[in-house]
Amino acid sequence: MWRLTTSEGGGPWLRSANGFLGRQVWEYDPDTGTSDERAEVDRLRADYTKHRFHRKESQDLLLRLQYAKLNPLPVNIPTLKLDKSAELTEEILSTSLRRALNRFSTLQADDGHWPGDYSGLLFIMPIIIFSLYVTGSLHTVLSLEHRREIIRYIYNHQIIGVYEWSGNNPIIPELWLVPDFLPIHPGRFWCFTRLVYMSMAYLYGKKFVGPITTTILALRDDLYNTAYEKVNWDKARHSCAKALLRLSKISPKLVGDPISQERLYDAIDCLLSFMVLNPSESFRNIVVDYPSVECTSSALDALVIFKDMYPQYRRGEIENCIKNASLFIEKSQRKDGAWYGTWGICFTYGTMFAVRGLVAAGRTYDNSHSIRKACSFLLSNQQNTGGWGESYISSDIEDYVDSGKPNAVNTSFAMLALIYAGQLGRDPLPVYQAARLLINIQLGTGEFPQQEHIGCFNSSLYFNYANYRNIFPILALGELRGRIMAKKN
Repeated sequence: MWRLTTSEGGGPWLRSANGFLGRQVWEYDPDTGTSDERAEVDRLRADYTKHRFHRKESQDLLLRLQYAKLNPLPVNIPTLKLDKSAELTEEILSTSLRRALNRFSTLQADDGHWPGDYSGLLFIMPIIIFSLYVTGSLHTVLSLEHRREIIRYIYNHQIIGVYEWSGNNPIIPELWLVPDFLPIHPGRFWCFTRLVYMSMAYLYGKKFVGPITTTILALRDDLYNTAYEKVNWDKARHSCAKALLRLSKISPKLVGDPISQERLYDAIDCLLSFMVLNPSESFRNIVVDYPSVECTSSALDALVIFKDMYPQYRRGEIENCIKNASLFIEKSQRKDGAWYGTWGICFTYGTMFAVRGLVAAGRTYDNSHSIRKACSFLLSNQQNTGGWGESYISSDIEDYVDSGKPNAVNTSFAMLALIYAGQLGRDPLPVYQAARLLINIQLGTGEFPQQEHIGCFNSSLYFNYANYRNIFPILALGELRGRIMAKKN
């Protein structure tokens, strides 16, 4: 039976500067688990395979099965279901939050982090398998049980491919020989691009082809609508190219010793250096470097908090960065009032960060046209369910696409943005409707449902942030409860 291990590692080839904190590895132990537990694992696997085209996420069910035994719920709080006429009170919000936090706390690993599946990026595992296969070390590195799980994963996600080198644009290994100060040197590529380029450039230079087995020949026959030998690889290459285009303020009693002032200064120096050179270290669409609203807003928010705590440290530079970051956010707003989200799906995500950043910089609904436009965008896309649901297609076509059903995370993004923008003081009903939806879709365990992928990068790669399903509903309901309490007091 498989079990998750955390913060373990060592040996001459594996080192860590922090004692492997946050490292998570699944290990197979043939002697682990009771017969009932093994039967439940088989049931979960069969259920996932049966519904794999409708529920693409594993929901980390094997992890939850293990942690339910290790960290049982501290107390059982009754489930809440609200009708449209029910008043949304502080007590109801508190009950929902207690249920969510109690459950979320049981999913924390011993080293303090919350493990989760990094799924959706379907090019990571196949590359490892290809490398092990062509080097003849597949059976040496991977145990039988690992190979079984990989086959199960491939079947569930249908990953497969056979292709010719002439169908690729050149991946020249000689690029590594140019002076490393040039921006085209692969060492300056984004981490994902750099690592893929390194191995692919070597293989391209060698024009390496693995053994042509009967399985490979059968795949060639199955994949192409013409004989493999007659495929026009030049045309295929260009077709593929077109497709690709498509914690200091919290009591030490809760969080331990506070971060030293010097370390905070170092962090601010780092942020300021990014602003001077480039506001972002990420690469949208792989190669070209663009700043993102999320990163800029987060940095702006941090600078404002720091300035309030340490008003004398590099004050002029910090104020200049806050001003420039605010202007960048405002200029990045679309005509419909939304902001494009680079790292999440998509406009609800980007708009939440943008509004938070602008509010931190002193903008309000009354003095900011950008915030008023943002509220109009969000309210115009609220579903009759009270929630928001955004399709991943939004990231691809760069236009808002409603998924047709509410998503707990998208709803939380929009709800937070409206709260930051002062919606409760104008018309609280849309926020209350969103909160009521979150409470009603909360599961019996206290968690919120795992729905569609919510992560994105490079406008076309989608994956799942495993903990977003709980983190953002907790943040949204907690923010609403805090505002209600503040008004009451």
